[in-house]
Amino acid sequence: MNEKTRVNIDAAAKQLAYTPNAMARGLRVGKSNTIMIILPGSLYYGVSQIIPQVLQSINRALIQNGYDRMIANLDRDPAERRHRMVEANS
Repeated sequence: MNEKTRVNIDAAAKQLAYTPNAMARGLRVGKSNTIMIILPGSLYYGVSQIIPQVLQSINRALIQNGYDRMIANLDRDPAERRHRMVEANS
């Protein structure tokens, strides 16, 4: 790409307030830089109070190092799990 084209693209991106899409970039380079944090479905009293503070610290560290995060919560209710499996197979 020549310099004039690059300047035009940069100007258009600024005018449109374009921000790169991390998911699209991950597909292009084959690396997502995304970390998934999986939490247990039911938390006992002491843990449930500390998890938000731990997640904030993890989030700060990930952002500082250029990573994104996803959080999943495991559901330990067997009836609910069966219900989801039936829906997924329908």
